[in-house]
Amino acid sequence: MTVLDVHVELPGTDGAAVAPLLHGLHLTDSPADLRTFLALLDGDAVHLAGAHDTVAVDLPERLVEAIRDAVLSLLTTAPTDEVTTQEAATMLGLSRPTVIKLLDDGSLPFRRTSENGHRRIPRTTVTAHLRSMLDERRKALDEIVATSDELGFLDD
Repeated sequence: MTVLDVHVELPGTDGAAVAPLLHGLHLTDSPADLRTFLALLDGDAVHLAGAHDTVAVDLPERLVEAIRDAVLSLLTTAPTDEVTTQEAATMLGLSRPTVIKLLDDGSLPFRRTSENGHRRIPRTTVTAHLRSMLDERRKALDEIVATSDELGFLDD
């Protein structure tokens, strides 16, 4: 698990008054912690720093909004062990018909709610598939960068 320190800059202050309250804040997915995190996201600038401040990232407003939306979604929906084909499609950034093709070709295991009923997919399977997709994209990007470098496209 990655531990992140959340720093919020308040308008007109150097943040020193609130820094001790936020340093080392560990959040879980409990509703109380999620509401605390939402309150932190209402600051003007949000910074995430890795453990021991080895990495610091200033988050753009669009990303803060996306994180806020995701946290709100967590607060308004109770997670289940299974997801629908539409929920899987949303999680994976794919169309519902594409997810159904993945189910039909055996790439994603599922169960039916009845003999010819709705499909239900284990949430852990969807998240594992998402990780796999991201790894494949990362590898492809690394290959593109390496090839571009070999061809001299990245030379200064």
